[in-house]
Amino acid sequence: MMGMMLVLMSPDGESTLPAPFRVNPGLLIWAWVVFIPLLILLSKTAFPLIVKSVAEREERLKKLSAEAQEARDQAAALLEDHRAMLASATGEASAIIAEAR
Repeated sequence: MMGMMLVLMSPDGESTLPAPFRVNPGLLIWAWVVFIPLLILLSKTAFPLIVKSVAEREERLKKLSAEAQEARDQAAALLEDHRAMLASATGEASAIIAEAR
């Protein structure tokens, strides 16, 4: 769109596109010639390693999450035990005080 406007605005009708917007067919062909083999090479070597690392990380995070949930449940159970013991001790203390009077 911008390129078309620049062509229409130029006095001689030739493209006056800035360098980044000009298409060089030779450069385009060489970019694809380099990109395709590089993509194939990476798909055979690097991408499997990346996928493996991500899968290992996912498993590790699942394991850590399960351990955290287990610790949270254990802490909740201990808190309930503590509250029960505190209530029992308060009851015993009240009974001792009442007996002492």
